Amino acid sequence: MKDIKIMIIDDDPDTLIILKTVFEYVGFKVIAVDDKSKCISELEKGFRGVIIIDINVPYLNGWNTINDIVLNGSMSGNKLIIISSEKYPDKRVEEFGEYINDYIIKPFDFEYLINSVKKSLLSIDNYNTIST
Repeated sequence: MKDIKIMIIDDDPDTLIILKTVFEYVGFKVIAVDDKSKCISELEKGFRGVIIIDINVPYLNGWNTINDIVLNGSMSGNKLIIISSEKYPDKRVEEFGEYINDYIIKPFDFEYLINSVKKSLLSIDNYNTIST
């Protein structure tokens, strides 16, 4: 299997541990970060894959993070999946729509999230053939 990567951005340590464990169990390489600066640092190091970001975090502000990623030119080779406790997507989902592959409301079904990641990877040119 290719070195398929997922970056999880969330301020809740329990969520980071659970998601990292689930995705590693099914064979993905996972980077878990709890703030914007760590996310940007991983992107500058060349991270390519799926970015799962919680947009409802007090000090992280997921929308600002997404904006910075886009303005930084770091979306090439990456796709976003938003996780949120908000039942209805923010209007910014349309603004960043070309980068967002899914908007998933918490609590979410792990199987659905895993399948969403797989579909997102298929839409990235570097991952045309996945065997997970």
